[in-house]
Amino acid sequence: MTRVLSVIAAVVFAACSPGNSNPAPTTAPRPSSSSPATGAVTISESASIDFYAWAPDGRHLLIDSDGLVLIDSTGKTVASPDGMIATWVDPQHFATWSESRATSASGSVAVYDLGGSSIAVPGSYSGLALVGDGVGSLALLLPAATGKDVHDHFVVWQNGVLSNPLPGLPLGWSRDGSTLIVATSQPLGGLPGGPQSVSIAVLHRPFGVTSEQPVKSVHVDPTYVPVFNATGTEVAFQCGAIGQLGGCHQLVLDLRTGQPRDVASELPGLPLSWLPDGGLLLAADGATGSGVLDEWNGSMAVATALPRASWGLAASSGAIALVTEAPDATRTTQVFGPVGTPIGQARGLGVAWSADGSSLAVEADSGDQLTIFTIPGGS
Repeated sequence: MTRVLSVIAAVVFAACSPGNSNPAPTTAPRPSSSSPATGAVTISESASIDFYAWAPDGRHLLIDSDGLVLIDSTGKTVASPDGMIATWVDPQHFATWSESRATSASGSVAVYDLGGSSIAVPGSYSGLALVGDGVGSLALLLPAATGKDVHDHFVVWQNGVLSNPLPGLPLGWSRDGSTLIVATSQPLGGLPGGPQSVSIAVLHRPFGVTSEQPVKSVHVDPTYVPVFNATGTEVAFQCGAIGQLGGCHQLVLDLRTGQPRDVASELPGLPLSWLPDGGLLLAADGATGSGVLDEWNGSMAVATALPRASWGLAASSGAIALVTEAPDATRTTQVFGPVGTPIGQARGLGVAWSADGSSLAVEADSGDQLTIFTIPGGS
């Protein structure tokens, strides 16, 4: 794997990618020919980047580009563990899934610390869902059942202890790890704008069969991760439907009342995020081309005062990344700090924040390059 990093000015972020039990640091980075924004680091890969995910504290980054890697704060590769899928368990640990040699339907899971040491999670698991909450827990999908019971089941791993099997396919956690959204049905068929749909339920700690709360009349596309607000009282879905399957919309589920609401029908599937004022940031109206971003305030969509853009992704810190598209289809991401201070910009539209809002990765349209920013005051 070829990696080229370009460091412009001081690097004040920390990033990492997965490690194995015998990590081997690479040599010092070589300057690249690209010119990222001041204070940013550009990571270039020889193959397309299939996956990247920040540690919750923004100090490490997992990247999958023809293999998993763990990147440290200087931009060097710390380790390259085996594994096809990875997720963060907490800021100091991540988990990887490796395919079984006997069958691709199941495999093994290992939990690593940042030093490269690992422990094996007992049992065999499906690679279709490996979902960490970032605060110490890991939801693991069990291999597909045979016979009469064809429903999905999963277990939760925490501090070396596995829960009893629970029904459902884990989709996403609340930020504090107290709530988990699960799919409770096999795919029901396509939603317009989405490849498949499932019914869902909400599980609250302590987990058990009796803790499951089915959400009636809501179906979502399980390929998108649910997005919880800061308080864990509401969760947004990028593509879903209420009632009869008749369209793919962005919707919000109020966990206090169990009531879902359609919030937008424009560009379903675009990333969603919550603003510091509690509103859900929506994309600009593609029909008007005004570039004015809206937010859902709980009852209706209202215009924001943000700079004009096609869409944006807000961080928990109040920082924000705004994506614009030029007439020639060139896409640029502008980055602003928590008080609106310009941080920089990068070509591309793939955007991922760390959970604490201190670090941002922007994926280039080419798919083989990331530009990483540190946000002053973001943590």
